[in-house]
Amino acid sequence: MDVRATLEASGLDHGPISVFERMRSMGLEAPSVASLARVFRRRGVARSEPKKRPRSSYRRFVYPAPNCCWQLDATEYVLIAGRKCVILQLEDDHSRAAVASHVADAETSEGALAVFDKGVAARGVPQRLLTDNGGDGGI
Repeated sequence: MDVRATLEASGLDHGPISVFERMRSMGLEAPSVASLARVFRRRGVARSEPKKRPRSSYRRFVYPAPNCCWQLDATEYVLIAGRKCVILQLEDDHSRAAVASHVADAETSEGALAVFDKGVAARGVPQRLLTDNGGDGGI
């Protein structure tokens, strides 16, 4: 409880996760986060939040059928000697299957069109295409 009080007095987060991490960083043997939460509730220093839903209750959204929606994303990779490339990927939002991939020097509209053309050649035209519209000059 002293670690929690010190965190609280400093204006820092003083919940069970923060207390657990602080105890470990101090070299103290810390009980589990769940045990700390139970102790805090029992002593009346933390409230239970029954309105919070458990993560297991959330349902993942998926489109109802294949080719209803594809998502386009790009990931930068650093190769040997520091050379960079970008891997553009199309994913079907129904099955999460990879529709097409394309390697490019940078995240460009040309690369996006190339991977889209590959996807259309393999699976036909999707009803919808989602991108993050990279506001930094990317796709």
